[in-house]
Amino acid sequence: MLRLVTSHFDLLSAQSLELLTKTMSDIAENPDFENLLRELSAVLSEDDKTEVTLMMLKVVAADGRRDIRELEKFQVAAKIIGISAETLHGAYDRYFAETQV
Repeated sequence: MLRLVTSHFDLLSAQSLELLTKTMSDIAENPDFENLLRELSAVLSEDDKTEVTLMMLKVVAADGRRDIRELEKFQVAAKIIGISAETLHGAYDRYFAETQV
């Protein structure tokens, strides 16, 4: 996760760690994820949603294992955020293009 945040936001490792720590703390204090995702949906542009989708895919794939529960949660989050099928497919295409060896 730290590496993903560092590279995606072009931050120093210490800044990324601070951001992740704050995020985890905020989530722990407010575990109502569905409402948080709905609020997020209201402020995101389609370009933002594409970036969020790509980041979620990278998080799901970060451990190198395919876990059906992670994929199900990914799909639920995408639906709540209001990510269209077109945006979702575009993010998949981009993810695979970026990660092909």
